[in-house]
Amino acid sequence: MMSITICTVGGTQDIADELYLAAKHVFVNGFNGIAITQDKLRNDTFGDIYIAMPTRIDELARVVPRSQIIGFEIIPSRAFYTHIARIPEGSEVHIFHHNQRGGETFAKNCVKFGIDHLTFTVIPFQELSESKLIAALSTARYIVGTTPLVDKNSILFAKYRSHLREDIKIIPADRMPTLASASALMKWATAYEHAQLTQQVVAIVHTLSQKMQQILAAAKLASGSVDFVSTSLASLQKGLQSEVKRTEATLTISHSLENGAQSIGTIADSIKRIAEQTNLLSLNATIEAARVGEHGRGFAVVAKEVGKLAADSRQSTESIRKTISEVQTTVNQLAPALESMCSAMITYQNEFAQVVAASDEECAALKNIFTALDTINELGEQLLTAVETLS
Repeated sequence: MMSITICTVGGTQDIADELYLAAKHVFVNGFNGIAITQDKLRNDTFGDIYIAMPTRIDELARVVPRSQIIGFEIIPSRAFYTHIARIPEGSEVHIFHHNQRGGETFAKNCVKFGIDHLTFTVIPFQELSESKLIAALSTARYIVGTTPLVDKNSILFAKYRSHLREDIKIIPADRMPTLASASALMKWATAYEHAQLTQQVVAIVHTLSQKMQQILAAAKLASGSVDFVSTSLASLQKGLQSEVKRTEATLTISHSLENGAQSIGTIADSIKRIAEQTNLLSLNATIEAARVGEHGRGFAVVAKEVGKLAADSRQSTESIRKTISEVQTTVNQLAPALESMCSAMITYQNEFAQVVAASDEECAALKNIFTALDTINELGEQLLTAVETLS
């Protein structure tokens, strides 16, 4: 059983204590509680359930909710009836009780159990004057009553022992709850436990539902990020493929440039040889012009111009050769670098393709997780609805 706080309420403290002891016979594992008189009950903060004699329920309901009150009828144990049945037939038995009504109820229970061979007289000690009470006690041969009222620690011995007969026989009655009262108390306690458990389950399910909503929100955010990453990776892969193609094209152009530079170098060499031959021809023409003297003066002028042209051609050729050499050097450096970069980019492309493939698998796995979370959330909502229905 869950922890239930029980408050037993009596017109007197001994009745409240007796009800408390009787309740312990129902809750064998014990309970938290308090026994108080009704005049001290000011509100409904003393317990979860209030136990009182059936005759006090209406009065008690003015202070605490009726739904929290159990009318608890308690009767003497079978052992008490066995002892009282041994009293000689026709004997007068005095019932020591707080009031006349309670004493008469006590007598009726005795008759109900077959004790009909005795005469019962009630001594309502709270309703009698001191003199009448002493007079009634002093003549009593048999006195019965509840244990709190007539045992050796009770008011009977503490206050009136000197007025009792020497041959007095006192039979205390340990009172137990009736089956109906015990059943009503257990039924209430079970319903209370069910309500408390349901409230706890509802609270737990609400908390789980809130946590699940947070997880789903995070999952949706993650799903968006995953889709974005997947799209970004696909875009990067496409861009990388494009750059690989451009690099390969640049490498092809580099090789063409290298071949072109080599061809230009060959042409420059041819021009240089022509310039040298032209220069040699100019020199021969000058020598021949000198031999013929005045008649070769015009030819000498032509030879001189041819020589000058050859010199200019040789100088230009040297400049072209130098430039071509620099271009060839640059191209020779550029081509291997482009080849290396192209190879590296192809390697990176392959590795990146593997990353994209793995990312696609992870995206698919995450989407499966998100689907499962949606399913769990739906089940949680169904559970919450079912639990709230129970409550």
